This record gives sequence, structure tokens and C-alpha cells, in this order.
Amino acid sequence: DARPLGRSSGRDAAATRPRTILLAAAAATRAPSDDPRRRGTPGCSQGSRLAPPQRALWIAQVAKAEAMLRAHGAWRHNYGFDALYAAPESPEDALARKWWPDGVLSGPDSAGRPVQYIRLGAADLPGIEREIGRKAFCDYCAKLNETCYADLRALAAKNGTLETGCDLIMDMKGLGARHARGVPLFAAMLKLTEPNFPERLRHVFVVRAPWIFASLLAAARDSGRALVVVSARRDAAASRLERTIRLA
Repeated sequence: DARPLGRSSGRDAAATRPRTILLAAAAATRAPSDDPRRRGTPGCSQGSRLAPPQRALWIAQVAKAEAMLRAHGAWRHNYGFDALYAAPESPEDALARKWWPDGVLSGPDSAGRPVQYIRLGAADLPGIEREIGRKAFCDYCAKLNETCYADLRALAAKNGTLETGCDLIMDMKGLGARHARGVPLFAAMLKLTEPNFPERLRHVFVVRAPWIFASLLAAARDSGRALVVVSARRDAAASRLERTIRLA
């Protein structure tokens, strides 16, 4: 049983701000060792006691995260994403919600995080692109990612934990050669969402994948994200998939 990802109503622009903890971590790393901003910041408790190589690595990682966050902020501004997300559901959104089989399971995982479920084998990406266009579909998927972040922030505030991503189950039943025509649209969606919502996915579980999945994955993959392939049989097709995909 799965429910649509949907968009919660009444969220103001401030509620949709992305991942400010990274900027806080960057500021804390550059702060003096007795600065209160270090308290409770992951990786900062050791302060200046970190060995120079480890400290240099940490600073480089935080600098990279800060650069990604600033680039995301610039994208939101230039793309007009906050206004796009706050706008009422458009006819294109309604059609994408109806024909893009994407939702979340009715129950969360063991940590309370939502679990996304996509019946990719049942999707008609060429039809979606024909009816609403590539940009409208990419916008719709970006808004789904933002909604997921809002849900994760609410969970983090409730439990006092840091939640930045959830798992995805991709059901490939029905995947065939006809889906090759949808690769350009799927790749365009990834090009938009991967750099702007990079920690959105924790793991991707691929289930009921036929032999052609390896070829389609090779055409669409660009992130190198670890996948887990769940196969009902230990056959030659599963072996080919495991050689193609870096397992988690």
C-alpha cells in the first residue's frame, strides 16, 4: 500500500529553506575551539586536538558542503523555486501525479523515515513528456524532493535527530525495451535533482529487475549511488546486474 508523496499546504518560504546545518557546521569549524557554535556540531568536538591531516580533510569536506549549499541557494533564486513550490497544484502537476507511479509506503522504516516506492516498470515517461513537457515533469519531481525534505525536517525536530534522506524502492516489473524512449526524460530529471537534493536518497533498492535493466541503467546512470538489487532467482540476469551495479 502506497500513498502519493503530495505537497503539504501552508508551508511558508522559510520552512522550505535547505540544509542550513551545513553552513552552521562550516562556521563552527572555522570558529575558535571555545566558541559555543562548536557544541553539538558533528565532527567539531575534538576541535584543535584533531591531527592536522584529519582536520584538513574535515575542513575540505565542510568547504565542499558549503559550496554545494551556496550553489543550491543560487539555483533556488535563479530558478524561482520557492515561488514554484508555494504555488497551487497546476494541471501539469495533477497529470504527473496521476501517471508517474511514485509514492511512499503507508508505514515508515524502523527509524520513522518515509520509504519512497516507484513502480518504474509501469511508468510511461514518453507519454508524460508528450503531455506536459520535460520541464514540467522535472519541476514536479523537484517539488517532490522538497516535500520529502520538509517531512524529514519535521521528523528531526520531533525526535532530536539529524535526518537528511530516506530509502527508495524501485519496482522494475514490466520494464522493457519501450522504456528506452524514456531515458532522456529520466536523465534530465536526475540532472536537475541530483545536484540540488544530493543527500535525499540513503539507499536505492531495485526489485523485480529484468535483464534489460542493466542496459537502461548504463544509459541513465550518472551519480554512482550504491544500489541493492533484490532478485527472486540467482540466474544469469541477476549476475549481470551485480557486475553492472556497485552493491551497497
